[in-house]
Amino acid sequence: RTEHDAGGSSGINAEYGEEHEKRRNQLIISHQQEVSRMEGTQRALEEQNEYLDCQLKEKDDNIQMEVEIKLQEQVARYSTINAELQSLRDVIDMRNEEIKKLNTKIKSLEIKAQDIPALEKDLQSYKDHNEQLRATIEMKTDAERALNMTQESLYQSIKEKEADNKNIVLKCEELQFKLSLLEEKTGGNIFAPVSYSTPACSPRRQLSEPPILREQNGAS
Repeated sequence: RTEHDAGGSSGINAEYGEEHEKRRNQLIISHQQEVSRMEGTQRALEEQNEYLDCQLKEKDDNIQMEVEIKLQEQVARYSTINAELQSLRDVIDMRNEEIKKLNTKIKSLEIKAQDIPALEKDLQSYKDHNEQLRATIEMKTDAERALNMTQESLYQSIKEKEADNKNIVLKCEELQFKLSLLEEKTGGNIFAPVSYSTPACSPRRQLSEPPILREQNGAS
């Protein structure tokens, strides 16, 4: 029964260890995914900001080039300058509208960029929490290992005690057997002198052998 209980306890500990390891891996993977996602978001915002800066610069350059071209054309076509100037104003208005839209996007990105330090702080917090979790898991693993070693030591001690108890029981049975033989020889008075008949084996051998050995000798 003790070996069965110990086996069941070992199975429970193994199941608990597997569940604990599975939970630990899930927590680590979850934190790694969250960190990777935040880093990807930060990179995407930075790339989008750079792209918009380049686009705005390109738009400004294009507008400047178009203005210069238009001015040169207006000078060349002075007779139609009013109509061309109006067309130029329309183009400039369109470009200004585009610039306003780009500025609005830039302001929106700047607002988002203000959140980057907070995101970095959260990222560091997740990393610190991840390290704390790893340290806690290592401590629990060490504690479980020590508990298993203690349990194994107790199990060995119990086995040794059981072996000792079995030896004591055998010795008690042997003494009881010898005592019963003495009582048979003395008629219940173990202090009376014992008279032996001539048996198939010596009385000393009968007194010293346990029942199992005597049955084996009788059978032979």
